[in-house]
Amino acid sequence: MPPPVLIDVTPRALVVETAGGYCDTVIPRNAKIPCERTRIFSTAHDGQRVVVVRVAQGEEGGFRGNTYLGEVELSGIPPAPRGEVSVQVTFELDADGTLRVSAADPTTGRQAMALLRLTGIAAEAEIASMRQRMEHSGPIVGG
Repeated sequence: MPPPVLIDVTPRALVVETAGGYCDTVIPRNAKIPCERTRIFSTAHDGQRVVVVRVAQGEEGGFRGNTYLGEVELSGIPPAPRGEVSVQVTFELDADGTLRVSAADPTTGRQAMALLRLTGIAAEAEIASMRQRMEHSGPIVGG
């Protein structure tokens, strides 16, 4: 039997805050790392010129129930009626637990970006230790 394969996954979902303090999942829990996901959101208010993309890690439906990681502010959006301006939000998660969050207005080309650090990602030394223990352990036996 071949040895098991270790795959890095996200420990919890990566979400953005939406209108009303709710969450919208961009990267689901247990997604394979590295990964990249993009979602399209729209403005919530008439004449909105700034969008703040607040990012958290967790499974709660309300933003406050999750672990806040940081935010990205995209300014210079042309004023328009609510919902008419689209903002492209991209999450790029690398194997080290660094999350690159970018927000872009496709019509103007304006962009903003932030690097955030996830909580609960194992360090490389800890992963090597787990691999070593796996190599020196026997199979599980049922009773």
